[in-house]
Amino acid sequence: MANLAKRKIIVILITAFILVGLLAHVSQLYIAARKVELTGMSVSSLKLEGFPLPSKLSLILDLYIKNPTATSIELEDLHYIVYVNDVYLFESYKERILIPAQTESIVKVPAETTASDLLNLIRSLISEGRETVKVEVRGTVNVPIKFLGAVELFSVTIPFDLSKNYTLFT
Repeated sequence: MANLAKRKIIVILITAFILVGLLAHVSQLYIAARKVELTGMSVSSLKLEGFPLPSKLSLILDLYIKNPTATSIELEDLHYIVYVNDVYLFESYKERILIPAQTESIVKVPAETTASDLLNLIRSLISEGRETVKVEVRGTVNVPIKFLGAVELFSVTIPFDLSKNYTLFT
């Protein structure tokens, strides 16, 4: 009878240690997810398509995502909306992005607009006499918190709003 009681206690202790370890891991992932930060953006590529009249403007934006923690983070998705001078330009998303521990990663995201939107943008720049263009990216990043790296328990949503001004004529 004493052996049975000792076995039960051992099983209970082992189960408790496993549960505490799993809870600590989930807690660590949650804390790491809350510390992920989008720190900046830049336009890395700008291309006008169509000749002699442009039919499309294609951009590649670099988003800088910082993970200051000792845990690598997988972003489930990054949803973003691009505005130029506060005018809606484009909306899209990117899935499955790995941000290594203690790094600032550059995530390249595409954006494009049609000829009519491009002409409206050019017209507003000329009519307002602007010498700068404000590019703004707003959106959210979803970071899943997974049990044993496989089963998603919940996700942390991180909103962001990045902008940068570019001088047209230097």
